[in-house]
Order: sequence, then C-alpha cells, then structure tokens
Amino acid sequence: GDATRLAREAAVVFGDLRHPGTRWGFGALALSAGHLGDAVLAATAIEDLDAEPATPVSIVDVEVDRGRAWALVAAGRRSAARDLLGDAAERARAKGQHSLEAGALHDVARIGDATSVVSRLTELAAFVDGPLTAARNGHVRALAADDGDQLDAASEAFVVMGARLFAAEAATSAAAAHRRAGAERRAAASEQTARRLAAECQGASTPALRGGGAADPLTRREHEVAGLA
Repeated sequence: GDATRLAREAAVVFGDLRHPGTRWGFGALALSAGHLGDAVLAATAIEDLDAEPATPVSIVDVEVDRGRAWALVAAGRRSAARDLLGDAAERARAKGQHSLEAGALHDVARIGDATSVVSRLTELAAFVDGPLTAARNGHVRALAADDGDQLDAASEAFVVMGARLFAAEAATSAAAAHRRAGAERRAAASEQTARRLAAECQGASTPALRGGGAADPLTRREHEVAGLA
C-alpha cells in the first residue's frame, strides 16, 4: 500500500520535472499494484507508462519490466509474465546488472517456476554483494527442492533484512511443503508465521501467498487457464 502511494507520487513529481523518472514511477506503480492483485490499477499504470516519450536513460528498465510482468500476473497471465521476466533478466545479464537480474529471476520463482532459475541464481549469489541475493538464492533453492525446513530458514533470513513479503511467501510455501511431507505440526507452525507476516504486508496478494495449500494436481498452464476463466 505504501509502495503504491509513493510510486504514484514519484510519477507525478518526475512528470512535473519532465524527467525520465516518470517512467520509473509508473513502472513501480504497476509493480506494487500487481503485488496487491489490483489488475485494473496495474493496467492503468502500464497505459500511462506506454504514453511516456522514449528515453535513452535505461538504467532501471529491468525494474520497469518487473512492473509490466506483475501487471500480467495480476491479470492472470503468469506464462507471459515469466517470459517477460526471463527476457529482462537476460538483458540485465548482458549489461552486468547482476543485482537487477537476480530480482527478475527471483520473481520467476515466486510466480511458480523455481527450477528454471535456480542454477543462475546460485551463480549470482557467489559474487553479488549483500545479503539479499544470497537470501533470494536460498529461497529459490528451497522452492526447487520443495524442502519445508529450508523454506522456513529462507523466511527467517528475509525477516532479518525486513523483506516481510518475501518472508511471508517463503513461510506459506514451507507450510505446503511440510504438509506434503506429512509433517502437520511443522506445517501449522509455518502457516501461523505466514499469516502473521502477511498481515504486515498491507493487502499483498501474490501467487505464492495464495498457493500454499496442498499439492496442486493441475499443471501451471492448466492453473493459469482456470484463473483466466
């Protein structure tokens, strides 16, 4: 909620200054609206973004594309979002923007495709400074392994750095993994943690927060089609 408000303010202020940062504001607005599951607001932000004039200033284009991707997620088009995030990650890699690349790859995992990005995130965690990329890598490795204990640890790592939404998602996934392993008591504890953390995220509604139940018999594409319907 705060991110949505601040992104809108950024778009207005940069717009008054006729600065390329107007695009960054609209991209951030789409990103935050997508995390809220507000497809209408996210789509409106993308319309405003596309109405902005072209600019050679491309330093945060990957983050803008994350906004485009999360607008697609909010609209139920997760496959298209994964493709867009993958392309953005490749462009970031070509430019040496490794932290931005890690963010795009982490998003791919968060919307349901951890196995496709785990190898590259492990590579990035070896040389990108700071704890965030390392925590993202731990989260993605745990998702790919469907390991409830590792997902609990990933949640705790995110809590330490204040990344409450990532922590809530990891705890939700941990509860589901524990349940699939037959560890009901651990599942209940992780669920309690997930609910507490999600309550601090101002209405966030992401696929990971919504998908922490029992093993899903549908394929990703079948799930997406059902959601669109």
